[in-house]
Amino acid sequence: MTHAIFTIKAGSGYDDVPEEKYHFPAQYLSRVRQAIGDLIVYYEPRRGDGRLSYIAVARVDQVEADATRDGHYYARISDYLNFDRPVSFRNGAMLFESTLHGQGKSGLSGEFRNAVRLLEPHEFEAIIAAGFATPRLDASPLPPEINGLHEEAVEFQRPIIEQVVRRPFREAAFSRQVNRHFPYGQPIRPPLR
Repeated sequence: MTHAIFTIKAGSGYDDVPEEKYHFPAQYLSRVRQAIGDLIVYYEPRRGDGRLSYIAVARVDQVEADATRDGHYYARISDYLNFDRPVSFRNGAMLFESTLHGQGKSGLSGEFRNAVRLLEPHEFEAIIAAGFATPRLDASPLPPEINGLHEEAVEFQRPIIEQVVRRPFREAAFSRQVNRHFPYGQPIRPPLR
């Protein structure tokens, strides 16, 4: 099992429903299969007014062929959870994904163009920790593999992955998201017809 980044954006032409399915071409099949049974991070690019940020975590349950479009597949998704806050893929010169470091004007490698990218465990943990605002007990500094990242910017504790999949953590994160969209004391109005 392997962690991965799945790039997703509204209006992409793919049949994505982030909470349920991720639609992708055959060129990424090997990478997506490696992530079956594990958690992935959704990334939203700048194209189409995107946030250029990591935005959610989810689990890949299985992969199946798209019966209506040759050379395309679906990753079936569960355990979807939006981050408390979007996590910028770049903090100055620091990148969460080591495979993205490159030369030239942008400082990015060609790997950045890939819609599905494999992710090292320590990189996954750093992104997850940055995405959730929940205070952590016994937080330890980031591992030295995350070069250039200021320790005070993001903290994590080793079992962050286990926390993300536990019900109390997920319920608290969901509650924070609902409260952010519907602050206490403001009436929830039914939609106009």
